[in-house]
Amino acid sequence: MPKNKRNRLISSIEHLSNIIESDNQDYMNENIEFLLSTIDKTSNLTLIYMVLDNNGMMYSTGGIKGLLASTFDARERKRYTSAKNANKLIITEPYTNAYNNLVSISAVKPIYIKGKFIGVLGADMDNVAFKSLVNYL
Repeated sequence: MPKNKRNRLISSIEHLSNIIESDNQDYMNENIEFLLSTIDKTSNLTLIYMVLDNNGMMYSTGGIKGLLASTFDARERKRYTSAKNANKLIITEPYTNAYNNLVSISAVKPIYIKGKFIGVLGADMDNVAFKSLVNYL
């Protein structure tokens, strides 16, 4: 992935995480969907999501909201655990995502409010989104 595209992916996650971390938990719970959809409309990302640590609640621009089936816990995904354990933003190696079965990369960052880990914020970009951005430029 070209450096400028990688930087845009990182910038989107950093910007959104700063908004979330600067506000209180009540604000975040009420406004996370709005924040995700705003970033989604202004970016070329495939999927933007947040997973809460306390209960596994997931919010995403892909139409996922709430607790997922008992057979799937996003907190057990490598992206989640890697970002949480690294205590910083991570960029994944390319993988085939479950959302649209396309080769993707993710930027995932742990989120803290008042010093307490509350979950992760992530953004995926697939090869189709990347190609459309390159064609647009």
